Amino acid sequence: MRALAFMVVVVASSAARAAEDAVAAPVDAAPVAVDASRLFGTGLFLRVGGLVIAPAASSSEVSLQNVVGPARLSVSDGPIPGSGVGLSPAYMPAAILGWTLPWLGRRLSIETVLAAPFTLKMTTRGSLTDKSLAPYALGNLPTGVPALGSELGEAKVLPPVLTATWRFGPLWRLQPYLGLGVSYLITLEARITNPVLTEVATPTMEVPNALGFVVQGGLDFRIWRWLYATVDLKYIAGLELTARVKNLWVRLPRLPLYEAARVGDNEVHVTVNPFVLSAGVGANF
Repeated sequence: MRALAFMVVVVASSAARAAEDAVAAPVDAAPVAVDASRLFGTGLFLRVGGLVIAPAASSSEVSLQNVVGPARLSVSDGPIPGSGVGLSPAYMPAAILGWTLPWLGRRLSIETVLAAPFTLKMTTRGSLTDKSLAPYALGNLPTGVPALGSELGEAKVLPPVLTATWRFGPLWRLQPYLGLGVSYLITLEARITNPVLTEVATPTMEVPNALGFVVQGGLDFRIWRWLYATVDLKYIAGLELTARVKNLWVRLPRLPLYEAARVGDNEVHVTVNPFVLSAGVGANF
């Protein structure tokens, strides 16, 4: 009996010790899922490439103001019939920098475009291009003032853009997205470059800053793990501004008595509303 009791105690003690060891033993942790589509898992992403800005510009007729002196023999205050102003496309290197929010299934992102200030070329339209600004004085005396041609001026601008995007899918290696945001056109410098308008004096040009609203759509293509290529299209609406040019003089080669005349000032209302197409390659960090 004593031997049997001793064996029972030993077995019970061993079982208790085994139970304690089982409790103390570390449990194998479940494997942590690794997001292979991101290099470091920070949510940041970068695409480096280029973009083209194609303004869908329209304008009012160019209006003359403060016409004085001999110029009143040829022109007067008010709109120049059939005139207008346009904007040429611009190309530049650029990058898209963004951050994917860690909520909502990582579908919502905030992004911006990184680019240096660029030069926007302004052109004449309509009668300003192929007709003299002041062809005759007193109705029938030729002034000799030539047509302006297509060149008008240029402005160095910076249009910061901030958008929120929502990504769908993915569908195979493709992930489309849509976005909304704002843009602010900042004019750093503007000047008249037309040789007819700068031959006698140097006019000054004022182009105000303007706020616009952005509609965006694009497509990410997953090249390999965290390496992506992106094509993006933005339309910036509401960029409306009034450009003013002061101290306009023109030479009068056919009227040597006057030599030159001050045509006054002018202003034109321009709706820019550009399309911005960009493409780039980069990584999801």
